[in-house]
Order: sequence, then structure tokens, then C-alpha cells
Amino acid sequence: MAAAAAPPSQRWEEFNLDLWRAAQPRATRRSQRGVGTGAADAWNALTPAQQGTVIASVDRWTNIRTRLDATMANPSPLPDTVPDTDIRPTLQDFFERGYDVSLSRRSIAQELNTIMGIVQHGAVQARLVASHDQAQDEAATSMAAIGAMRDYTRRLRLAEALRIDPAGPTILTPPTPTYDEDREYLDRNLDRLIERKDNLQALLNDINTEIQARTGNDDVVPRGERLYLSSHRDLLQIRIPRLTLIVDILRRWFRDVDAEDDEPMYGFGLEPDVQNELEDFIAHFDGIKDFEDALGRMTNCYASRFPNQPDMRGTEVEIIFPSIDRCHQQHTIWFNAVKDEVDRLRGLFNTHWSDFDALTANQQATINSQAMKALRQREARNVDLSGSWMGPMFLGAGSHGSASVWIKQDANGRISDRVTVKDTNNANPNYLNTTAVVQPPEFMPMEAVAMLKLMDLPGSSSVVNIRNWRSKMFFQGSAGYRIYMEFCSGGDLWTQFRDFWPSSQTFMPEPYLWAIFDSLVTAGLLMEGDHLRDAARTLWDQIVHGDMKPDNVFLSENNSATFRGFPLAKLGDFGLATLFPQRDITPLTSWRAFSGPGYRAPEMAKTYSQAGIAAIGSYSP
Repeated sequence: MAAAAAPPSQRWEEFNLDLWRAAQPRATRRSQRGVGTGAADAWNALTPAQQGTVIASVDRWTNIRTRLDATMANPSPLPDTVPDTDIRPTLQDFFERGYDVSLSRRSIAQELNTIMGIVQHGAVQARLVASHDQAQDEAATSMAAIGAMRDYTRRLRLAEALRIDPAGPTILTPPTPTYDEDREYLDRNLDRLIERKDNLQALLNDINTEIQARTGNDDVVPRGERLYLSSHRDLLQIRIPRLTLIVDILRRWFRDVDAEDDEPMYGFGLEPDVQNELEDFIAHFDGIKDFEDALGRMTNCYASRFPNQPDMRGTEVEIIFPSIDRCHQQHTIWFNAVKDEVDRLRGLFNTHWSDFDALTANQQATINSQAMKALRQREARNVDLSGSWMGPMFLGAGSHGSASVWIKQDANGRISDRVTVKDTNNANPNYLNTTAVVQPPEFMPMEAVAMLKLMDLPGSSSVVNIRNWRSKMFFQGSAGYRIYMEFCSGGDLWTQFRDFWPSSQTFMPEPYLWAIFDSLVTAGLLMEGDHLRDAARTLWDQIVHGDMKPDNVFLSENNSATFRGFPLAKLGDFGLATLFPQRDITPLTSWRAFSGPGYRAPEMAKTYSQAGIAAIGSYSP
């Protein structure tokens, strides 16, 4: 049983005697009695509140002093300078204990400063000032001894802190947390994991810089600092990849909203009417298949990073990792179950629709339409973007494809980027005509060729800029591809026109109309090659957009000095674009019809009409 604490007045007297002995190691017992008397006088002059504040600082001073004495003596007295050695543990002990000593001496000075501000007794005040100044000087000396390493030691202490969320559900008493509880817990800690990983990576980068700066210098201090930092670098190079793997897994799980809950499991075993309600059946089947695909991505993400069960005991993720492991086990159980359900639904479908050729034309068209829709939506979920992107959020679909937007978030959850992803199996009729028409490179869509030709030109802000593209699977004999392009937050011109007029019965502001005309004219001149000198224009393959209409004019933020305050119009959707050489163009024999009724170029009306392509009424006025 611990001994009862001495009364405050006695602790105060012992504190004064400790200060006196440190300053007067050869003082007499007679002098000691005088110190005790002065301390009692000073104590009695204080109010009860002041006595409480003073004794609290005295107790903290005593505890800090006890720890400091132990630090200085164990395992050996701390040297005043960096030891001349290549032994890493010895150097680590010097810098670590030196940092602890510096903090302790600084804390001692702070407690003495608090007491000095309250106690006004002359002799006591003099002892306090002398001890305070000595503690400050010793703290400064200790800090100087560890030099530039004091900041790295501080950062390493913070980085080594603690396990992430030690109060998580994994340490609760039974029952075991549910899947939803584990997922909520993991989602809540994702930002904390990312922050820890990023902080450690920044620390590692700085440590590498310091090591590089000291490489080749074998003087005692830089060599000792280099070896000390290297010992911590080795540990960081283990911790950061481990955190990175966990963050990758959780980001993948966070993105796969199709498997966020087990809702699709509730539909297992249902008997949808595959014969009379084909659309509903395909929607149900596609939902189950999405669930299977998402679970496949989630289980593969975990298994590829942790092929063997990792031992996380003693690490910063010791508490959080069991939740990750339990979720992975649940994903595996669901994945095995959903495969059987997919096979069952395939059997139902094949019972009625396995012989495609025997179906009526309407039935074949319905199946093709629903299959195309399901394929596009599933393809849109596989956009080959990094784990920091979230989506898709569908913008719309046309006769040849669909578009979705993905957003990128920083570590604080703020949106830092957006990209529009277009999936299409569009077949441009002009690709098939080899006469006088410039063909795209093999396996490269003309849409991407046209956008790439325009993206770096002066004035290219008047067209939607491409960021990247890739090929994807064939469907019904047409090559598919995906285009990544800038996101236009204002939607398209037709939607704005529909929403702005005639419901308000007012015209759009004239300056805004001029802004749109200016941007579209700029886009037209770029496609024609007007940005080139006259001598070079003959070398430019002219781009014919072929589908210029309000639906394909998109509105974006205007960061230019022109028509400030109005959105910036951008010509987009180059799916029907074709390249023609400047010379020897014979429209009647070389061109295919562009766009749709009401939007074809009026100057081509006569030519197309003679060719029997379309009626005059199909052209814009």
C-alpha cells in the first residue's frame, strides 16, 4: 500500500530544501533551518488558492525531476556531445535520451516560472530565479547537443504515436461487430489512415534529404546523425508500404458502392418473369452481376496485397486490422454465394431465350437494347482510374454511347479534380470510304485523333479538351473505346436554352449570345486550320465536326478576360468528325451524310439532295 502524501506545507519545504542543496552542496545544517523558516514564511503569506497552484507546480516539478534523474543515469550518464561510434543503438540512445532530457529541463523551467510569478518572498524568490535560469541554460545545452536531430526526434515521436483508433469495435466485448458496423468504423478511419501515411511519407522524404546531405562527411556529428536517421528510415520503409496497402484496400471498398451493403443478397432466389418482363429480368440480373463484379474486385484487391495472413500485432493498425480481415471474409462468403446465383439466373434465361435466331425481330431488338445498356453501365464502372477517383455519376446516354463523371478527392475530402468519361461503340460512316478521306491510325478512333489535333492549339479552350483515351471490347462488330475529357460543369447549350427560354419569356442576354458565337467561330477556324500561316494551311487536314448542334455545345467556367461573367462555350462530341485534305475534295462522291435532321449544314443541301441522301427539310435554316 502506497504511503500517504505529505501535507502540502511539508512538500513545499522539501522543494525549497532541494533547490537550496543543489545550489549549496556544502551548506550546514544550521543554514538548512533558515531555509525551512523562510519557506514557511513564504507559504503562510499565500492565499489558499495560491497555495493550491504552487503545490501543483511543486508536485509536477518533483515528478519531472525524478524522471530526469533516471533518464540521465540509465543505462549510463548522457555524454555532452555526439559519441564517436558507428553503433546505431548507442547513437539512437544519445539522441532519444537527449531529446527527453531537453524536454524535461524545459518543463522544469516552466514549473519554476509559474511558482516565481506567485511567491514574492525575497530569499525564496532568489532561489527560484537561480534554479529557473539554470534549467533554461541546461535545456538549451541539451538541445544544442542533439542539434538538427531535435526536430526529427519530435516528429518521429509523433509518428510513432499510437495505434489508430484504439477505441474501435474490435476491442469491444462480444458479440462480434456486424459487417455494417465494421464498414462504418473503417470508413470513419480512412482519412486518419491516409493522413498518417502522408505524414510518414513526408517525414521519410525529409529524412532521405538529410541523409543525402551528410553522405560522404565522416566527421563525428554528421556521421552520427546520418546513422541515427538511417535507423529510423529503415522502420519507416516498412510502415509506409503497410499503410499504403491498407489504404488501397479501403479506397477500393469505398468506391465499390455496389457491394457496400448486402442488399443484393435479398434478391437471391427470386423468380423474375424472364419471358414476359425481359427488361425487369435483365435489370435484376445485371444488379446481381454488378454485385459479383464488385465483390470480385474487392476480394482480389485484398488478396493481391495480403496473399498470406499478416501479423499486425504491435503495429499502429493492430486495432483496426481485424475489422478489415472480417470484412474480407464476408466479401469472400458473398462472392462464393453470388456465383451460384448468377449461374441459376443464366439457366432461367437460357430456358426461354437460348435460341437467339428463333426469336422474333422485336424480341431480338429488345435483348440487344437491354444488353447494350447493361454493358455500357458495367463498362463505365471500370474506368481504369486510380483509387482516389470516385464514380460513376451518369450524365446521359445517346445512340452511340454514354457519359459519366468521376471526381477526385484530396486527403481532406475536398474535390480536387473532375473528369468526364465517354464510352462508345460509334462507327463513323466516313471511316469506310478510302477516297479523299484521311483515315485514322489503325485501332485509333477518329474522335480521339480530331480532339488530340486541337487540344494544344491557341484558342483550344473553345473545344472540349481530351485528357486520354483507350480501346475497349468490341460489341456487335464495332470497336469500342473510352475517352477521358474535361468536365464542363454548365451542361450543354440545349439544356440551358430549354430551361431559360421560353419559360421565362425573355431572350438570353445579347453579350452571352456573342460569347457563344465567338467561341464556336474560334472552334470552326481551328478545325479549318486558320491558326496556321497561309503557306502551311495546305498541309493541314481539315476537320469537319459533322454534328454541330446545341446538344454538343458544352458550357464551362470562364477563366479568361473575354466575356467575363458568362460561361465559356465549348464544342464537343467529335464522334462524327472526319478529316479531309485541303485539295481535290469531291463532296458528292467522297463525303457521307453528317448529323441528324434539322442540323445538317444548309450549304450541303443541294449536294446531298442530288445524291439522294436526305430531303431538303432535314437541314437547318
